[in-house]
Amino acid sequence: MRGSTYFLAVLLFVFPAVFFLPDYQVRAQDEGKDLLPTANLYKPDEIREGFDRQEITPFDDPKFSFEVPIPKDWDSRRIETSEKERKEAEAGEAMARMAVFSSKSHDEKNVTIEIYFMRVPTRVQLSDWMDTAIANTDSRVLARQAGEYIGREVEDVLLAREGDVPLFTRFTASRRGEYIFVVSGTSPKDQYPKYSRIFGLAALAFHPLGSEHTP
Repeated sequence: MRGSTYFLAVLLFVFPAVFFLPDYQVRAQDEGKDLLPTANLYKPDEIREGFDRQEITPFDDPKFSFEVPIPKDWDSRRIETSEKERKEAEAGEAMARMAVFSSKSHDEKNVTIEIYFMRVPTRVQLSDWMDTAIANTDSRVLARQAGEYIGREVEDVLLAREGDVPLFTRFTASRRGEYIFVVSGTSPKDQYPKYSRIFGLAALAFHPLGSEHTP
């Protein structure tokens, strides 16, 4: 099922440099279309008024640079990813966090968008990697869908985690060469409907800027 022309128009506004690329295609979308929205997320004027295209260079290394649309009333947090954590991600042992974005409002605690990376041999299917990632969490899968975005395979899942504050996380993985990048949007369960479109736009319009062969 192809993403709507409307969504493509939004994508082109956010990333005009990729105007020649195909739009987002979703397979098995019916399973999670309400919980994992991919089409008709925002009108172009809503993007202009409400979002900034943030370009981030994690670790001060341009090989890891990426851009992603983030609400204007959100900001990036300073994070400390150790050399050990980065080496573990390069070795395929764990994900390393590259960036965290959150609302500037104190009333929106536990609402974040996080970006991760992990080096994984190309022989490993993205769906198999996602199966393993899910198995290593204490979360329950509420919805899952797969797709292709700009020629790259995508696995998209909504996870529920219990606790003092029950949380929903949209966990979207895509591959670029030997590297898997994850866009993870988290909010309290009862606030997820408010943030699902924000998480969707970030997940689908995330765009690595470094070379496909290096990092």
